[in-house]
Amino acid sequence: AVTATGRPGLPVTLKDRTGELEAPVLRYDTEARVATYSSGGTLKREGRTVRSRSGRYEVESGWLQLGGAVKMTSTDETVTSDSLLYRASDGTVRFLAPTRVVTADGRFDLTCSRGMWGLDREAGWFGGAPARLRRDAEVLEADSVAHDAR
Repeated sequence: AVTATGRPGLPVTLKDRTGELEAPVLRYDTEARVATYSSGGTLKREGRTVRSRSGRYEVESGWLQLGGAVKMTSTDETVTSDSLLYRASDGTVRFLAPTRVVTADGRFDLTCSRGMWGLDREAGWFGGAPARLRRDAEVLEADSVAHDAR
């Protein structure tokens, strides 16, 4: 179930099984089950916060398309990008533009322009011009990189 609440002077909050999405102005299409915002928004879910200038959330698929100054933070890592897709239910992130992922302890640093990362699984593939992955003192640069931390 999806619920939305709002009061004058406060952001609109949309809640569903994946968390809470807040924005000053949030449009929700009840037939398509799609929420959009274009004046800044924040998604909060189980210790992870995602902020962006614009977004489109599809309730059925669970994908949140984010654009403009995207920043995802948790106790484990920080992801910064201009554009990405995020599915909170399983922690999957798809990179659509230059993106950087850095762990809180600084031991892992990734820069790429496309790819897919499982935040909960710490595994994925990355590409770009070129993708650069640093883990501790090891550095790898390539046009395509697969990584599994397990």
